[in-house]
Amino acid sequence: MIAVLDSNVLVSALLKPSGPPGLVVHALALRRFTACTTDHLWGEFIGVMGRPSIQRLLARRGPGVKVLDEILEDLKLLMDFVPSVEPQATWIQGDADDDWVVQCAVTANADVIVSGDVHIQQAAPTLPVTVKTPSQFLADLAVA
Repeated sequence: MIAVLDSNVLVSALLKPSGPPGLVVHALALRRFTACTTDHLWGEFIGVMGRPSIQRLLARRGPGVKVLDEILEDLKLLMDFVPSVEPQATWIQGDADDDWVVQCAVTANADVIVSGDVHIQQAAPTLPVTVKTPSQFLADLAVA
């Protein structure tokens, strides 16, 4: 199965590894599925991880900056990178950045987008790729 993990899933996984997003990343580490991203989406994720508010949350959680850098490098190695293609349509109303997530899924011929983003969830019925929350995706992996 090929999935695109929205940056909110990756951020949540690092903030709370025992929650559904963390379990999705654990399943990725076990190679239960293939995760695709682009340089554009990865850059967005790294930018979010560098925000002071996220840094404060991570500092309270434990890992220092050096450990976080190692975790991010390990996570990057688990991802399959596809070309960063400019979104070919406006799929998501309210957040044009989410169009990059959908375009990545289309480019990668992904089976699913895993996201907790409200804009993506609301647009799900009209998207060319199935959208699942982390919990729904984990349920699918349990059956596979």
